[in-house]
Amino acid sequence: MKMKLLVLAAFAATAWAQQGPQPPPPGQQPRNVEPRALKAYLGLTDEQLMQMGIVRAQARKAAEEKIKGLQPQMEQKHLALQELMNRPNADPAAVGKALLEVRAMERQMREVQESTQNSGLGILTQEQRTKFRQIQDAALLPQATREAIGMGLVTGMPGDPSRKQQWVHEQFMNQQGRKGGTPPQPSPPQPPE
Repeated sequence: MKMKLLVLAAFAATAWAQQGPQPPPPGQQPRNVEPRALKAYLGLTDEQLMQMGIVRAQARKAAEEKIKGLQPQMEQKHLALQELMNRPNADPAAVGKALLEVRAMERQMREVQESTQNSGLGILTQEQRTKFRQIQDAALLPQATREAIGMGLVTGMPGDPSRKQQWVHEQFMNQQGRKGGTPPQPSPPQPPE
């Protein structure tokens, strides 16, 4: 019984952790940044920027109202799940059902946030959308890179000690080659940082 609860709790924690970075909540305004580089990269016109601002403001307002309606329900679902899990002989089926209800509410909240985040993209041309997808893909790279480093799949990053050790080894081998009568190597580059 307790094992099933632990498995369910682990599943919930894992799923929650895998969500990744979230946009600011609809009630919180993103930082007001002059999008000069974005405008240049996508080839946005001033008219498009103005329209995007209007559409996003309307979407934020609608999302705020929807979130206000969902938050009390979400809190109730979380409390119900917590109450079920705190029982000494919790029914795994009831806990599972409550967990699924919480997940459904979380999904609704994410959909509202994603809808708000994507609200201005309808103004873009097809070419601009393609370029914007490249920006979205690039935004995922830092996390993917950290995970690859953590798994040992990526080495030789700037500041990585193994990269410096490799440089020292190569320099040593070059020096050994000179003593053996081989032609001298070009002057070595500076060690990586």
